Amino acid sequence: MAHLRQQAGIFGVGSAQGVDGLGWAALDYLRTALSGHPAVEGIRWHVSRTPADMLPHWDGLHQVILLDALPAAEMNVSLRWVTPQELQAAGTLSSHGLGIRETVELAAMLGLRPRLSILGLVTNPAAACDPADWLARHGAALARAVTGRLSSARPGPD
Repeated sequence: MAHLRQQAGIFGVGSAQGVDGLGWAALDYLRTALSGHPAVEGIRWHVSRTPADMLPHWDGLHQVILLDALPAAEMNVSLRWVTPQELQAAGTLSSHGLGIRETVELAAMLGLRPRLSILGLVTNPAAACDPADWLARHGAALARAVTGRLSSARPGPD
């Protein structure tokens, strides 16, 4: 007997402006690049201006992947999985008002506890970053990282 798939969501956080548009652009890139891929079957895709905008969409989700630009001086990586514990230690990492850390805490208080994965899209804060250029260089790695995380989180058939 086959089981019902657990619902997952991918959220791009940011805005339409400059490097902050990277979360949105990455979401659009993945939606197109992974169309028809079994790992994204039934995925809920959402663009969020602020982390708090995501909360109404977390209801019923087993897994959530957040995509957000992550300014970092260390440029030897293009993608970095960030744990909620790292967010707690770092304080607010967001320029979106209520940051990701605070949103995760609020979600827990509201009983929304999906398996959370935060993927930082690493950018150099000292250099201008065009989302299209970033995706041209790192889009394939982004797709592999996201499908790998989704595939590892979904149970196989009974």
